[in-house]
Amino acid sequence: MGAMDERRKTMPLRAGALLALGVMIALLALQAAGAARPARAYRVQAASPRQAMAYGPFRDGQSPERGDIPTLAQVRADMPLLRQIADSIRIYSCADMGAVITATEEAGLPLALGAWLSGNAAADQQELDCAVAQAQQHPHINSLVIGNETLLTGALTSAQLCQDLDQARGQVDIPVTTGEPWHIWLDHPELVDHVDYLLVHIHPYWECQPAGQALAFVEDKYGQVCSRYPGKRVVLGEVGWPTAGDASCPGVTPGEDEQALFAAAFLQWARQEGVGFTWFEAFDEPWKCESGRPAVECHWGLYNADRSAKPAQALFLLDRHSTWLPLVLRLGAAPSPTPTRTATTTRTPSPTPTATATPTPTCAGSPAVQITWPANNAHVNTSSNCTITVQGSVSCAPAGAYLTFAVYTNGWYNQEPVIHLSEANQTWQAYAIYLAGQGTYNNHRIRAALHASGGAELATAEVTGIVRDNSCSTP
Repeated sequence: MGAMDERRKTMPLRAGALLALGVMIALLALQAAGAARPARAYRVQAASPRQAMAYGPFRDGQSPERGDIPTLAQVRADMPLLRQIADSIRIYSCADMGAVITATEEAGLPLALGAWLSGNAAADQQELDCAVAQAQQHPHINSLVIGNETLLTGALTSAQLCQDLDQARGQVDIPVTTGEPWHIWLDHPELVDHVDYLLVHIHPYWECQPAGQALAFVEDKYGQVCSRYPGKRVVLGEVGWPTAGDASCPGVTPGEDEQALFAAAFLQWARQEGVGFTWFEAFDEPWKCESGRPAVECHWGLYNADRSAKPAQALFLLDRHSTWLPLVLRLGAAPSPTPTRTATTTRTPSPTPTATATPTPTCAGSPAVQITWPANNAHVNTSSNCTITVQGSVSCAPAGAYLTFAVYTNGWYNQEPVIHLSEANQTWQAYAIYLAGQGTYNNHRIRAALHASGGAELATAEVTGIVRDNSCSTP
């Protein structure tokens, strides 16, 4: 999303209905029920599943416009964070990106290298030459992206862009493409013969789609492009949601909860349909809100500019390192009053949690987990955000063990708490466990799973028939 808000104004807008957030979550539950949904017709020509991440390395006080470029040490420091959530990286320019090229190569992260085209003939040629030279020297560069939204912004004509694409394709033996929004690909079929695959940007936020309707919008536009060009590989080059800034449309809100809501539904869909994508983006970049640009522009990251993780980061970590189950996050709510916890929880689960204490070495028997509340067929009252606290115990847990939770309504949904255990035998409380659904779905099963430090499932416990007596909705 190198193009800024004023550029987005040229994109067609479709007003979305403003839904209550509780209804959004119900829609997400239906969307995420992958087993009940047939594969789409476009699946046969979708890209191989790949979870790429758009990456801008610029931290506080740095800007490509001022020539304040991150050091190699700073870029190297980002690589472990990127490897948690992505298996390849996309960057948007070649000049001054030597540190990123070096660090991604060292980290074993494949790189889609961009050449930024501005319409300045001399500068554009330098970018093209740079991208071609780097691709010829670095085998981890697996694609060139020549230009980013250059037709959307009017920086180049279609004929000029096609000429630049042909120049690059004639000099490298890796796939070459350009990145444009979905409607540009539909409006410019002449581009398709000059690229090796289509890199399509779909941003529901910029097209006035509420977070609860964002996945349906992405599916529709992605399907339109695939149907228009059957047999051509289609990859989502940008898709994401901002977490702060001024709303661009009524009912369409930037926010961490909204980002997590959209990401949960999107990741399940992308995996089910085999859709390759680049999430926009890895880190917030403060420079994008300078020079009078909208405040929303610098808040699209899964990490803040200080490299602390936002809630949605956990979804990408799980999707990279765990067997996927649809996720529904607790949104925007404080936990219900509960007794003091005896186990530590974290918002960012890890596949290999670190033990905080050594279990009792004389524990007899096999590892076990129990749910002590609620009991089978219990009637419960949830908090206003539809959550309850689940209580239980573990015994004979090995060092580094941890607990995960899931709820079954019309499908299994992973829950946000991941509890890192500190003792072999202890009690735990998990909050907030989300009990969504109405009517026939109000007959919940709650599952707790005990895992070894490497992720292997050691034991499970389940309660069934849980009924929510009160109505609730997420604020």
